[in-house]
Amino acid sequence: MLYQTSPLSVGEGGLVQSLNLVQRLDASRVGAHGVPRPDYRLGRYCRIHRWFETIPMTRSETIANLQALYGPPSQAGFGSAVFQDRVERAEDLEAAALKHYHYFLGKAWEQFGEEAWMGPWQRVYQRQAADRRDIVTELRSITDPAAQSSVTMLLDAIADPEAGRRALSTVYDDADMDTLAVYTLGDGAALSGLLIAGRDRHGETILLVFLLD
Repeated sequence: MLYQTSPLSVGEGGLVQSLNLVQRLDASRVGAHGVPRPDYRLGRYCRIHRWFETIPMTRSETIANLQALYGPPSQAGFGSAVFQDRVERAEDLEAAALKHYHYFLGKAWEQFGEEAWMGPWQRVYQRQAADRRDIVTELRSITDPAAQSSVTMLLDAIADPEAGRRALSTVYDDADMDTLAVYTLGDGAALSGLLIAGRDRHGETILLVFLLD
């Protein structure tokens, strides 16, 4: 089960609601003259806040969280973006990855040509059924030289690396995620990157495209 652990995940409205709930719970603890008794708010607020932090995230929330950190679908052709698709057969995962890679590049695909963009394309990792689901460790274990620098950038060079690694884990280490592959990409010159494609047993597929110079 996936859990929401960020102290900011409740949101301002949720914090207000939790404080209101504290007030309702503690109404009986107010003295006859309206003076709060000791431990009126802080202790109970902290306990309720911790309860909010363990509310399970839905699948759509984990994907939205990943997109908040790595970007929504786009045709920017640079940076990163997270796409969602449905792939009926596991063997069609690479075709879906190529489709979204093409889309992400937008006009740059035609400008520089398929030959340039497909030159670096290579599957550099495939999760096996017996492998432990640990996307961060799996990415760091990739030995392909073209992929290693991109892995470091993806995991360690974003604004909040810890949140990024946690978001990757909640999506790609999910128990239902039964097919996962990582591809290298780029233009064969200045730009290089990775595409992570994961498909769950229901066909839901999450693809993260990452491309920098």
